[in-house]
Amino acid sequence: MEKKERERRPISVILVIGVIAFAGILTISQIKLQKDVKRLTAVAEDYSRQISAYDEENSNLHRILQNENASDYIEQYAREELDYIKPNERVYADSDS
Repeated sequence: MEKKERERRPISVILVIGVIAFAGILTISQIKLQKDVKRLTAVAEDYSRQISAYDEENSNLHRILQNENASDYIEQYAREELDYIKPNERVYADSDS
């Protein structure tokens, strides 16, 4: 009878240690997942802000292009931002600046 009790105890101790280790691993995994969720939520909010800013800029550009002076705006943008010039136009650069 005593041999059976001795054989069962090591199994139960090992089982308890295994369950505790498994619970610890699950807890650590859950904490890591929560950190990832928080980080990804922040990234998603940042992307949402960027999208709304781009949507606002896009609607402003559509409003400008719908106006009568759309060709003036396009020409000004092409000259200032893209450094375009008209055909047969001479551009002089100031060497002092």
